[in-house]
Amino acid sequence: MNARVVEFMDKIVAGCTVNETSAQVYSCKNKEDNELREWVRKDGPTDLYDTLSELALDKDAKKSGAAIGMADSLFSTRDDAWKEKNATKGATARFLEVVKANDGLRAGKAATIASHFSMIRGKEKRLFKVIEDHKDDKVRAQAYQAYMTFGRLNGFKELERVTKKSKKKEYITAALKAPRNMYKDTDKEKDAYCPWAKGFLGDKDLDIASAAGLVLVKCKGKYIDTLIDEGEKRVKAGEFKRPLSQVYREPCFEFIKDVTKKAARDKQCDRLYTFLQAVADNEKVESGVRGQSLWNIYYQRRDQKTLDLMRKYENHKDPEVQKNAKDAIKSLTTSYKLK
Repeated sequence: MNARVVEFMDKIVAGCTVNETSAQVYSCKNKEDNELREWVRKDGPTDLYDTLSELALDKDAKKSGAAIGMADSLFSTRDDAWKEKNATKGATARFLEVVKANDGLRAGKAATIASHFSMIRGKEKRLFKVIEDHKDDKVRAQAYQAYMTFGRLNGFKELERVTKKSKKKEYITAALKAPRNMYKDTDKEKDAYCPWAKGFLGDKDLDIASAAGLVLVKCKGKYIDTLIDEGEKRVKAGEFKRPLSQVYREPCFEFIKDVTKKAARDKQCDRLYTFLQAVADNEKVESGVRGQSLWNIYYQRRDQKTLDLMRKYENHKDPEVQKNAKDAIKSLTTSYKLK
C-alpha cells in the first residue's frame, strides 16, 4: 500500500465524522479530507485505488467506510486516463469484493468504481456475475448506470439482457441512465441503444418514459421528432404529466450558446416550441404542467421572441401559467436586458 495514502486516511478517520452506514466523510476538524484531495490533484498517484481498496476491506467499519467514501468522492474529480491507470488488477478485484461484502450505500458507491474498473480491465463477466448475485436492488441499479461509460456496447448488451429478463422499474430506469454516462458515442453505438431506449418511451410508468426520453434527446436526429410525437400523443390521451413533461426542456437547450450545440435542429425546435405553447394553452392539462411547459420555452430560447410571447401570458387566468410567464419576463428583462 501507498504509505502516504495510509497516512492521509488515518488522519481522516481520526479527525472527521464518518457515517459507517452510508460511507460518508464530513465535518473534518482540520480539513483532513481536503488535504487528501489536494495531494491527489497535485500528485495524481496511480496506486491510490490499490490502497483505498485494501482499506475498504478493513474489518473496522469506520476505516472501511472512510475508504469507500473517499474513493467515491475522489473518483469523479479525475479524468479517464487517470482512472484507467488506477484500474489495476488488484484494485478491480478488491472493489468487487467490497461490493459482495456490503449492501446499501456502502456497496452502491463501491459498485460504481468496480463497474468502471472491471470494464477497463476487461473483467466484465466477473462484474456481471457479482452484480446479478447481489441481493440489494439499489446496488444493482447503481452499477447498471456505470456499465456503458467504459463498457460501451459490452455494457449495453448486458443491460439489454437485464431489461428483457426483469420488469423491475428500478433496473430499467437505471439501465436507461447508462447511455447518458457514455461519451463520444459512435453511430454504431447509437444504432444499438437508441432503438432500445425508444421502446420504453411509451411506457405507462412516467419515470421510465422520462428516462427513455432523455436518452432520445442524446440520440438526436429523428428521435427528437419521435419524442415530440410522443408528447402530442400523451396530451391527447390526458397523460402528459411530470416527470415526462420536464424532458421537453432539453432538446433545444444550449448550456453555452454557439459552443455547446443543442440536440435538435432549428425546424425541430420550432415544432417543439409550438407544442409547448399548445400545452400551456390546453385547459385539460394540469396547471403545473401548463406553467412548466411555458417555462420550458424560456429555458431553451432566451430572446426577444420569447419575451414577446411571455408578455401575452403575464395576466393569464391560470395561476401557474401566469407565474411562470412573469418569472421568465423578470429574468429576460433583468439578466438579459431585453425590453
